[in-house]
Amino acid sequence: VFIYSTFLQRSYDQIIEDVCLQNLPVVFCLDRAGLVGADGKTHQGVFDLTYLKSIPNLTVLAPKSVGEFETMLKVALTLNSPVAIRYPNGAAKEFTGVAPFTSALSWEVLKQGKKSDVTILAVGGRMLEKAFAVADGLNGATVVNARTVKPLDAAFLNSITSETIVTLEENVKSGGFGEAVAAYFANDKKKAVMVFALDDKFIEHASVSAQQDKYGLSVQDIILSIKKRR
Repeated sequence: VFIYSTFLQRSYDQIIEDVCLQNLPVVFCLDRAGLVGADGKTHQGVFDLTYLKSIPNLTVLAPKSVGEFETMLKVALTLNSPVAIRYPNGAAKEFTGVAPFTSALSWEVLKQGKKSDVTILAVGGRMLEKAFAVADGLNGATVVNARTVKPLDAAFLNSITSETIVTLEENVKSGGFGEAVAAYFANDKKKAVMVFALDDKFIEHASVSAQQDKYGLSVQDIILSIKKRR
C-alpha cells in the first residue's frame, strides 16, 4: 500500500483491526513522511512514528536512501507480518551503506567516533545529513542509521558507551523515536538522552529547511544544545 503519511492516519482503526490484529503481511509505504514544506498544515507527515509504533505486530522502518528503501521493501515482503516504511518527499541523498539491511532489523554505524564521544541516532536520510554536520561541529561523534524504529535495536543500544545519546527525527516528540530511546535508558543514570524532534504544534507553510530551522532541527541549534548539556 503506497500512501502519504498524512492520509494513512485517516485509516488508523483499519490498520489496527483489519491488518495488525490479524497479523497480516501488509506493507505500508509512507510517502511524504516528515516535513513536506509548502504542502501546508494538513499534509505534514509528522505523526506517523507516533501513531504506528504503538500498534502491536507492526514493524516500522525508515531507510536512509533510495537504495536502502528498495532493500527494505524486499525484506518486508519476507517477514509475513505488517510493516510500515516511511520516507520523505523531495530529492534523496545516497549514503554509502556499511551493513546491508536484513531481516535482523539492525542499525548501522556510518561514522565511528571515540568511545567518550556523543552517539547520534538519526532516523532517515534527512536527519543523517544533520547528524554528520553535527558530528563535524562537535569535532567527533558516532553517527548511527537508526533505520528500525520499531523494534528498537536493543543489542545496539546496550553496546553504546557514550554518556550522551542524541536522537534526531522529523516527527513530533510526543510518542516518537526519541522518547522510546529515552524510556529505554530511563533507569541508566550514566546515560543522558537528548531528543531532537518537532514540538506539539501544527507546522506552518515554509520550505523544509525553514521548517527545520524554526522548529529546533537546525544544525546550529542542535550543536549548541549539546555543548550546553556537556
